[in-house]
Amino acid sequence: MSLRAPGAASPASDRGPAARHRRAAALGCALAAAAVWLLGVPAPVSADGDEDVRAEVVAFVDARTGRELGSVEEGQEFWVRYAVDNEFAHPVEVTAVTSWINSSSDCVVTTVGSRPGVLPEPVAPGGSAEGEDTRVFVRDGACVSELEWESGVESERVPSSVSVTADDHDHGESTRLEAEVSSRWSETPGSVEFTVDGRVRGQSRVRQGTAVLTLPPETIDPGPHKVRARYRPAGDGPAGSTSTTTAFEVERVDEGSATELDVRSGRFDEPVRLRADVSPADAEGRVRFEFDGGARTEKVTLRDGRALLEIDPGELSVGEHDVVATFTSADDDLAGSSSERETFEVRQVPTSLDTEVAPAQGRPGGPLTVWGRLVVGDGRAAPPEGSRVDVLDREGDELGTARLDGRGAFEVSARVPELVEPGQFAVFVSYPGTASHAGALDEHAVEVVAPRPSTTPTPTPSATPTPTPDPTASPTETEPSGATRTGTPEAAPPSPEPPPRAAQDRPLRIPAALGLGLVLLSTLAASWRPWSR
Repeated sequence: MSLRAPGAASPASDRGPAARHRRAAALGCALAAAAVWLLGVPAPVSADGDEDVRAEVVAFVDARTGRELGSVEEGQEFWVRYAVDNEFAHPVEVTAVTSWINSSSDCVVTTVGSRPGVLPEPVAPGGSAEGEDTRVFVRDGACVSELEWESGVESERVPSSVSVTADDHDHGESTRLEAEVSSRWSETPGSVEFTVDGRVRGQSRVRQGTAVLTLPPETIDPGPHKVRARYRPAGDGPAGSTSTTTAFEVERVDEGSATELDVRSGRFDEPVRLRADVSPADAEGRVRFEFDGGARTEKVTLRDGRALLEIDPGELSVGEHDVVATFTSADDDLAGSSSERETFEVRQVPTSLDTEVAPAQGRPGGPLTVWGRLVVGDGRAAPPEGSRVDVLDREGDELGTARLDGRGAFEVSARVPELVEPGQFAVFVSYPGTASHAGALDEHAVEVVAPRPSTTPTPTPSATPTPTPDPTASPTETEPSGATRTGTPEAAPPSPEPPPRAAQDRPLRIPAALGLGLVLLSTLAASWRPWSR
């Protein structure tokens, strides 16, 4: 970082004081050793081992007032506000920033104290975050040369932590392993690998900080067990981590049970109905349904060996889902059980367009009106909020657009393009759809006719009749301008008036004057004779 003394030329940078940053990690071993010998400060090196994380000066700050300075006066104490840039593809956490100013005999800057300082928040991949230096500097004398502020950054990939849980359950029930991933970084993309008793049992993707792995019934033998989770981050996530072990137990029971699952799904605007049948038929207990390896419903009490659950319309997104039903027995002698995992699909709500276009016959540039209604589902549902329709031509160019009202009705005023050739002109009415509602398209044809010819007569120039010579007539007078009069009663267009005489003669005045002057001089020279006594 370079600092000019007051009165020096203005720096090119417009970011606070005149400064030029140099990174300590880029210095050779000799310069690093010189820094240690001259300043007594160890040359810092980034913990990442290269210059992908570095500090840049943002501003000099008055140590007494906290005000940013445009220039530092002699005797003024100041500290540095900086920004850390991260060129890694993953987030980093800054653990230390060490800085100093290389002082010289003609520009002395010394360290006079320290302050708490503020380290930046975790820095995003390719991002930047500001911090505050801990050193307080003072300029002791007039500066003739530039000062260089140098810094070193110690950083690491933002750490994470993971914890794992597993519930005790009866043999015959599925084993549910759940891991929670946390970090100072807001996102934890990646997956978690689960190990039971030292054996990897599978992995699951992290969703909103949670990963769940459900093992089929009887996968884990009766008895005590230990589970461990290992977080494997994605490339743009925080660092990986491993949990401590957690104990759980699978209990042996005298009698087993069985659970079967039936799923009735439909469209986004329809409920999803789940039914779990448990045997033996006189079993007592509760059933819980688990969707997509994570979200679980409240437990449903078993009645006559059956548990029913209805998911409200719109609760599950459009697309494929999976669900498993787990029965927890209320009888200590009857084991619980889990169903096979079932896959089902939630479909989009169908839509259709009922539209009209007028007029049926038009001209290039003429008006065009399109109106109609979007029919959603069975026709009784309202369209999604903010829905619109677009009126397009065959090339997809927009002719007009309109919002739908609460009933799905609309009207669009448009025009036939000016350059359309006569013939059939296709008009498309499009509803683009949403994630939950399918799109729709309707087509019309407008007969485009050529413009009618104009009924207003176009004036044509009248021909000038050629006069017949009359031998008995007297000769025709010649006009001064040289124009000849004709026998037509209509006067010929007047000739442009000549420019004023002064304007005509102006270009000739100077040559003429010069010529006349030469003639006079020649005459005087020829008539001159020396006087004799």
